[in-house]
Amino acid sequence: TFHTMRRTFKQTFSKTGKERFCKYCEETSLHGWRYIVTESRFGCVLFSLTVTIFTTAAVILSVFSFQEYQKGATITSISSTTASLSTISFPSVTVCNVNKVRYSFLKQGIGENADFDKIRTMLFDYFLVGNFNSSVQELEGYIQRMKENVGSYDDDSIFDESAMHRCNDTMLRIQWKKQEHHFYQSEISNTDYGSCCRVYPQIEFDGDKSNMTLAQKYVDHKRGVKNGINNGIRLLLDIEGYEYAYYERSSKGMMVALTDPAGRAVVEQQGFYITTGSDNLISLITTMYNISSSALHYLDAHQRNCYTNEEYQPVYLNRTRGFRYDMLVCLYSSAIQRIVSQCKCSPTFLKVDLPPCTGSGLKCTKRVLANFGQSSFGLDISYNYVTGREDKCRQACNYQADEHFISTSQYPSSEVFDAREEFCIVAKKIGSVCQKAERRSVLQKKYGSTFCNFFYRPVCHENYTLDTGLLNDRDSAQLKKMISTYARDNIAVVKVFFKDPYHTLIIKDRKMSEMQLLGDLGGMLGLLLGFSLISLVEIVYHCSTCVAKLFSSERIKTLKDYY
Repeated sequence: TFHTMRRTFKQTFSKTGKERFCKYCEETSLHGWRYIVTESRFGCVLFSLTVTIFTTAAVILSVFSFQEYQKGATITSISSTTASLSTISFPSVTVCNVNKVRYSFLKQGIGENADFDKIRTMLFDYFLVGNFNSSVQELEGYIQRMKENVGSYDDDSIFDESAMHRCNDTMLRIQWKKQEHHFYQSEISNTDYGSCCRVYPQIEFDGDKSNMTLAQKYVDHKRGVKNGINNGIRLLLDIEGYEYAYYERSSKGMMVALTDPAGRAVVEQQGFYITTGSDNLISLITTMYNISSSALHYLDAHQRNCYTNEEYQPVYLNRTRGFRYDMLVCLYSSAIQRIVSQCKCSPTFLKVDLPPCTGSGLKCTKRVLANFGQSSFGLDISYNYVTGREDKCRQACNYQADEHFISTSQYPSSEVFDAREEFCIVAKKIGSVCQKAERRSVLQKKYGSTFCNFFYRPVCHENYTLDTGLLNDRDSAQLKKMISTYARDNIAVVKVFFKDPYHTLIIKDRKMSEMQLLGDLGGMLGLLLGFSLISLVEIVYHCSTCVAKLFSSERIKTLKDYY
């Protein structure tokens, strides 16, 4: 019967299985198993318990290792502390005057008016502060008058650009490698602080970039720098302290930010102060963060916690506009989205098809920027063109981090200043200010009504050397003193350079690859059980032998013949 056949099969299987198990225990290379069948009863119990415990532990640890592998975690390590500077790019230099509005701009626009201070306060509250509580109709009349009096100011959206210190009045001299540029009209960069001047030395001064797209010019520019002061950039800056009219800050000087040429400076967070009458050495130590090809291929953006330039393209600051993806670019884009949606206006640092942020709109904008990048306000999420949804901002997978160190000395030295080219450059700058009536009155209000009398004629040759013959006709000592005084009050020197001929390279890689998983499992199984791939072959061999013997037994054959 069927029950008879099942009982016979069970007895045969039990006997055959026991025989093969004993044989396996005697012959296997796994540790401890042979003692289960060859030792005394105590030894059998001891080693049965030991094998069971360590087998269980091996299974549990193997599961944990496999789960760790599935998580796709990453690990960072220092690949090199002496990597070449050939892959490093020189940062752009953003220079923002602490003063946002020139006094001569206001004086030209408002004119001689008994209510000058009142009108100035109204303009600042409306365009710069965001606490406007006066009559809009009255303000519009003053704005219209300014537009009529100041030719360069014809649109509310460019008030800050019209009122700012001109870049060619600020950057009196730029030295990059063996090149020199005087009274340089750099690009105007609209930042979170306002309109600033920005120089891209490696892009603007190395090669012709006239026929390039924005992406080719800024994102794909040629890399490679050299260390040392002579291979950096030197800027002679004029703060124009006599032009200060903006009262929100009581300090005088510049805010300087060093950023990726394909990024956007957050001046309020990244900037540092440069004061007048100072020579500043800013040395850079750079660290490059890269991701391995293995991590890039096997892990998604969430697992490796970073994006490539191809995986994330924000709405506003994207590759088409000349921006490379990084964390700050993403956070900037998030802030712009919030300003556009909530404040319904166009911020100064990016023009969109909306009215400029003034008055209450500016107040709303400042509230958003005060929480820049804060996850609790949702300002760490931006729309991603690639995925078509809003994604969390993450760091770029490959990026350069520059750490700067500043040392300062007094400038200029009265003993040698008149023997340097900068003396003539400053003299020429003073002469150009004296040629403009609206600026001359502001300058002489600070330095005296006869100050410009010394500068109506050039005091230097075209090659910026002193005209000694001309000086003999004047009180040369007084002239030198006046130029030195102006330099101490208004001039600052900034030198930016890489300190070392190498950089630190940090690589982000998978915490556990397939080979590491195999090694981890093999190590645990070998340590706890003495298991190897040969042991696996042994198990397969004994199992197959058991099955073969089971079906070849005489009793099974008899049952087969019977049925």
